[in-house]
Amino acid sequence: MLPLQKTLAAFLEKGDEITCGGVDPNTPGTTSNDKPLKVIIIGAGIGGLALAQILDSAPGIKVACYERYKAIDDRVVGFRVMLSGATLTMMKRKLKSEIWADLAFGIGEQPEGGEKIEFFKGNGNSMFTWDSDPTKDQFSVSRWHLREALVKDASFVRTGISFERYEVPEKGGTRVYFSDGSVDECDLLVGADGTNSNVRRQLISHATIKDLGMAVIYFKVPLTERTFSLKANSTYTFCPNNQYIMLAPWQNPLAPFSTRHTGHTIDPEDSYIMLGAGSPYANFHNRRCSPNELTNSELQAELLARTSKPDIHPRFRQLAELVCLDTAYVNIVRKSEAVKPWTSSPTVTLLGDAVFNMSNTLSRGANCAIMDAIALADRITSPAYKQERRQPNALDDYVRENIERRQVERQRSSMMQKIMFSGQNRLRGFVRNKALPSSLKKIDSLDVEKHEGVSWIGSDEEGSVDSTKEEPKWVEELKWDEIFEERHGHEG
Repeated sequence: MLPLQKTLAAFLEKGDEITCGGVDPNTPGTTSNDKPLKVIIIGAGIGGLALAQILDSAPGIKVACYERYKAIDDRVVGFRVMLSGATLTMMKRKLKSEIWADLAFGIGEQPEGGEKIEFFKGNGNSMFTWDSDPTKDQFSVSRWHLREALVKDASFVRTGISFERYEVPEKGGTRVYFSDGSVDECDLLVGADGTNSNVRRQLISHATIKDLGMAVIYFKVPLTERTFSLKANSTYTFCPNNQYIMLAPWQNPLAPFSTRHTGHTIDPEDSYIMLGAGSPYANFHNRRCSPNELTNSELQAELLARTSKPDIHPRFRQLAELVCLDTAYVNIVRKSEAVKPWTSSPTVTLLGDAVFNMSNTLSRGANCAIMDAIALADRITSPAYKQERRQPNALDDYVRENIERRQVERQRSSMMQKIMFSGQNRLRGFVRNKALPSSLKKIDSLDVEKHEGVSWIGSDEEGSVDSTKEEPKWVEELKWDEIFEERHGHEG
């Protein structure tokens, strides 16, 4: 079993005995008179920042993270990601305590019994509830909180500088060239620059990216008592013409309902519902341009047109009318070629979607990128790497583990994508609906993390997952009432 596949149950049983081969940032490290190992990371996304923060706290390592945009922000940063309990536990162990404390504020309120996804027909009739152990072991985490925590005290981040190319000199290391004419050198270059990675383009020149001709529109809807009453829990709804609507809430445990929103904006700490609508390009009502070039008003009009049909439950129309206009985001569904392990250089490697991406239907991309970051940090900070880093196979184990993990996750997300986009006609939709439970069970069977016998939401109340088991330690530490009082004082 890979180190990253240890369960939270094992963590609770063995406590501090569990390690992942890396450096615990909260334990004093040893100093070295040797020249520091310099690591350059291209891309300040979640995976790149997680790696940078872990390495920044390790002795004997100097890290720099280059980001092409001037601000470490984009529209997608406002939405949620799903992280497993095991991944969150690893992050708690690897990150500095103050960074973890900030990150913990982004862990949303969990439904009683853990996460589940309900499937509906367009008219609102229930089809199936997906509540397996892998599904329950998912925590809704605010991407904004996660990003804010990972950029805390991040003096290693250099923004507004685009990567252009790299060279591997005969003497070793890597020389990196940037768009502003500057040059930097390092012992290891890590491409964490996403699906359209320029580092991958040079390292694995044959890798290709394919546009699948599908797009998903996303908006935030403020989570208020009114929208909560519309049953805005995690759902997928199958609609005619190969379309679907998804709802995914993020609820701030300190403030369950949004109070700081307008028709255009919502405070990043306010509770919200992520409203998404996916379809092939050909089924867009507005086809004047590519979906990601439509204006925010046009995107809302697209949502309203889809949710106003007689065979679509009226609650979706009500939610579409309440979106915050400036939160619009369009995800163009692309597929990058699954690559084989590369051995061209021990001084250049990849992380996250820069390796190859996966469909966003399971929201596992961020979870996978963080696991990549932890695995790579473990290797770089291991005593063996110091001796082996100049050997051609120095990172082979990391590369193989990375690709194996991503292949399995991509297979799972690809199966989910086929479920969501398999209703091209009534017959295929009928077959899809009948096969839904068995298809979801097959997706669960491919899960790479272990979840058996773990209670993520410990409770003494009737109906909890398992009231005999304790909560994970990091959940116990999130005393929401105490945190709220500390920040806002006693009410009344």
